[in-house]
Amino acid sequence: FQALRHSDGRPAAAVRTRLQHVALATGHPFPWNQNTRARLDQLIASPSDDCAPIGIDPSAPTLPDSETVMATVNACGAPEIGRSFVLPSQCDVHGNMLAAWFVGRISDSVPNLLYEWRQSLADEKGDVQIGAAVLEYRLRYRKWPKVGDRITVHTSLVRTQGKTHSLSHWAMDPDTGRAWMTSEAVAITFDLQARRAIPAPEDRIEELSRLAPKGLTI
Repeated sequence: FQALRHSDGRPAAAVRTRLQHVALATGHPFPWNQNTRARLDQLIASPSDDCAPIGIDPSAPTLPDSETVMATVNACGAPEIGRSFVLPSQCDVHGNMLAAWFVGRISDSVPNLLYEWRQSLADEKGDVQIGAAVLEYRLRYRKWPKVGDRITVHTSLVRTQGKTHSLSHWAMDPDTGRAWMTSEAVAITFDLQARRAIPAPEDRIEELSRLAPKGLTI
């Protein structure tokens, strides 16, 4: 658990990360040694209540690798909203793509899906200036791309609640049909001038469900 706080102590962001100890050459997990485990046990503490998750359950089970395949994407009709390949500058010293680039690829791809949807919502609200923000993210890393590997991003609506909508983004390997990463994001659309969230009318939610059909989860 890690937290970033403002100077007055209010939380700015919080991150919960589950780590797995693996061999770099194979990716296969193996146990920590006893000395390391003893040191890690001394660091155990409880996350602060003011950083508790709201829209995502970080303990909910995730799909097995056998189900996070292109056949699942095609079955629900989740559209491809972005594609790219891995550059050397995006990799760590071991040749694996850095985790932050997954979020970057999703961020770059989402406007391809939602720009016109958000713009039409802005027009309905009186030509206000529309923005968007992700409030919470959960990511499940499954394989690590290397230089030259291709990535496609596919998106599915998970649910809507109040002023938020949740989307599941899958970063896929189009050459093997398997997922590099699966995720869920809780997002809002907001008025940039008024600095407040804008709830989407029912007909707009129905339109969103047609743009990104339900069916994918993390």
